[in-house]
Amino acid sequence: MADGKRGIAEVLESLIGAHAKLAGKKDLSSQEIAEAIRAKGANISHTTIWKLRTGQETNPRIETLGVLATHFGVQVQYFFDSDYADQVDRQLRVLDSMRAGKLLNTAARLEELSPEGQDSILRMIDRTLQRERENQPPHD
Repeated sequence: MADGKRGIAEVLESLIGAHAKLAGKKDLSSQEIAEAIRAKGANISHTTIWKLRTGQETNPRIETLGVLATHFGVQVQYFFDSDYADQVDRQLRVLDSMRAGKLLNTAARLEELSPEGQDSILRMIDRTLQRERENQPPHD
């Protein structure tokens, strides 16, 4: 397993999917990814990426993961540390929400509030998150 919960293929697909969404695309092909990486001066084949994505390669070299991590703007630990991967995934979802305009309007309106008003909103968000987490079923 890559990060203790998910295999390399699942972790990589999650990362690729998030970046595709941020780019306004449904998916990024292995060919597109390899070409973009080579354009930056690193070397990786589309076949290697495809094998990783499909689970045909489950034990890649650390250098290969490093090239992918650099391309996608994450640390190599993304592929091994589920806590770090979850944190990055959350950040990517926030970026996507902002891109979609869901949070951008809210953030702009918060800027108009006094520091006390901003603190009040943050406390409300914290309380709401706490209640929602308490109501979630436990994870396996």
